[in-house]
Amino acid sequence: LNPRTEGVRTLGTLWSSSLFPGRCPPDYNLLLNYIGGSRDTGLAELSEDEIISEVDKGCRQVLLNADAPPPKVLGLKLWPTAIPQYELG
Repeated sequence: LNPRTEGVRTLGTLWSSSLFPGRCPPDYNLLLNYIGGSRDTGLAELSEDEIISEVDKGCRQVLLNADAPPPKVLGLKLWPTAIPQYELG
């Protein structure tokens, strides 16, 4: 999980290849990033390329080396109403 104090838009990252062996070739790592949420609604106005750029920037800032190679395979799935946010009150 990434607290907002880290200055990235990514909410959190799962290392799916560590949790579920066989999800990718042995020499690859599969990362699943969550971004957006009720506190970052402006994300919905970005293009897919801009969203990918934000995720890449966040990964390089908190998880990867800045000079890490670019992804070999990339996928993007948008869920406009994925998880309801219930506010108190």
